[in-house]
Amino acid sequence: MAGLTARQSVAAQLDRQPTPESLKQTNERLKSQFDATIARAKRFDAQGNRSGCTRALNAAKRMYIL
Repeated sequence: MAGLTARQSVAAQLDRQPTPESLKQTNERLKSQFDATIARAKRFDAQGNRSGCTRALNAAKRMYIL
């Protein structure tokens, strides 16, 4: 299953199940962070900043499981 990932929370380590609302909030937050990271990569690319673009793309890749 592909998708955005987040670190395991303390609550998850204490055997607490996520609620549908908490999953929705987490997914929205992750998507927002991913979109911002991709936008940053595009800005760097438009500026000709290859190393900045590569760093931003690598950060985006770390957020996503294929």
